[in-house]
Amino acid sequence: MEVSSLTGAVLRCWPIGPSCQIDWEAWATVATTLGVLIALLTPIVNRLRTQRRANALFALHYMTNVSLIEAKLAALARQFPLGAKTTEAEKIERRMIDEPEFRATLRDAVAELDERSRMELDISKWPAVVNLRLVAHVSLALSSANDVALTAIKISHGVETDDLWPECFRLLHGLIATGKRAASAAEVEIKSAARGLRIRI
Repeated sequence: MEVSSLTGAVLRCWPIGPSCQIDWEAWATVATTLGVLIALLTPIVNRLRTQRRANALFALHYMTNVSLIEAKLAALARQFPLGAKTTEAEKIERRMIDEPEFRATLRDAVAELDERSRMELDISKWPAVVNLRLVAHVSLALSSANDVALTAIKISHGVETDDLWPECFRLLHGLIATGKRAASAAEVEIKSAARGLRIRI
């Protein structure tokens, strides 16, 4: 006779024993084995739970900053569509070349982006964080935003020769697009990790 479910434990004819009596020694062996398994698995489960919470706290720490970086990059792309190869972009590029005062508005527009992109990311302060994918995405979002800010600031000061302007505009356009993708990907990872604290975002 085979055991079909755990309810077999309460039946009089018990298949662990050689007769229709419960073999308590066999049952004690089963209980001991289960106890050992629980003792071995409990630290692993607790460690995984701790790591999940640490990942969530790390994500929440950077969530606001990454969200604002994404918003700032989107606004920058709308306000200064440099290198976009559109009629409006050409007008703005012409002003950027001819008007130092207008270039100053670009510098002002990236001031907060520059500040937020410098947020410290020191993984040694988060020893329990094991989600390296999350860390990598946040790091890429910050560094991409910093690239945009530094390039925009350099453009705002002007270039040495006029033939460098198109290259500078294309560079900034590409960096903004890369930054937006990086920030968006980081937000996805952050929201996924934040579920470790059962927080809806």
